[in-house]
Amino acid sequence: MMVPFVNQANEQARLQDLKDYGVLDTLPEGEFDDIVELASTICQTPISLITLIDSDRQWFKAKVGMNISETSRESSFCAHGLYHPDDMLIVPDATEDERFFDNPLVTGDPNIRFYAGAPLTTPRGNVLGSLCIIDNKKRKLTSTQQRALKLLSKKVIERLEHRKLTLQVLEHEKERKEFFEKLTYQTPVIIYAMEVSPDGKVHFPFVSRSLSTLYPTLTPKMLEQDGGFLFRLIHSEDYPNFMASALKSRETLEEWEFNYRIHTEDNSTRWHWTKARPEKKSDGTLVYYGATMDVTESQEYIQTIEEILFDISHVMRRPVCTMLGLVGLMSNEMTQNEIRMYAGHFKTVAEEMDRYITRLSDTYYKKMLYIERSKNT
Repeated sequence: MMVPFVNQANEQARLQDLKDYGVLDTLPEGEFDDIVELASTICQTPISLITLIDSDRQWFKAKVGMNISETSRESSFCAHGLYHPDDMLIVPDATEDERFFDNPLVTGDPNIRFYAGAPLTTPRGNVLGSLCIIDNKKRKLTSTQQRALKLLSKKVIERLEHRKLTLQVLEHEKERKEFFEKLTYQTPVIIYAMEVSPDGKVHFPFVSRSLSTLYPTLTPKMLEQDGGFLFRLIHSEDYPNFMASALKSRETLEEWEFNYRIHTEDNSTRWHWTKARPEKKSDGTLVYYGATMDVTESQEYIQTIEEILFDISHVMRRPVCTMLGLVGLMSNEMTQNEIRMYAGHFKTVAEEMDRYITRLSDTYYKKMLYIERSKNT
């Protein structure tokens, strides 16, 4: 058996070209299966293969009439055409060819007699293997069949090029996603893309890894499958308004912003804020690009300020009104004794106001101190 020639000067470039396609040992794909089926039909042969020659083996991407998925490179017919990118290799009768008469694929199964292979030549001029047809009886190909085989081999390369481009795009997107995840990992803000299909189904194709900080029970994978996992954590009192707000944004395509409470694992309540801008796709799918963050401390701060204003408005109103009344009385003519009496009233009101102010100061100082401590923990 004549061992196929190896051009060492070109071999590394050829193998790199093959590797770049990322096709070796992949599962069957219909578009390649259709090509070998068509080649076998046009040339009327029982066997047709798309072969790819690796460093030490011949692997079949698609096949008709063969049960095995690879052979050694030494026994490969296709390997003899690796350095002839423009020429078909045709063997009318392998038993009469000095290169193949003692080849195990000739002397044994599948008992090759006839072989014809059109090279799979890449845009760089490297031959990956061939689109070949095989018969167990000697024969010839018509010029039309040869032309068809060459055209189909070009289709194989076109599909491989398309496949490679798709893989490159996916790899680029993967790198971009990983970069963005690293960029957003340390931020306490969740960055997300939420999709709402025309039938109302919700999922998150992207959620930054900071999700685990705000929602320890959720994972990006869960939300990628079903956004309902997140919505079920929203406080029952806030859920109706949350959904109404989201529905309004969906109808008007206006920016969506909402504050809501969520239930936590320890049965406490936290305040969250979300803001997103909707964008409608041609198929009717709505995509929200937004951010969510924990605003519990801010809500507590706002609540504390509101309580202070309420207390000032209600608790302080009575002594102030009393003082205004006393001033009104003093505007009339009074005796010295009456002035002393009203001065005593002023002192009583002033002391009462001082007690209220001291109590308010102590109360709200403790609240603000609690909020600051909560931030640090």
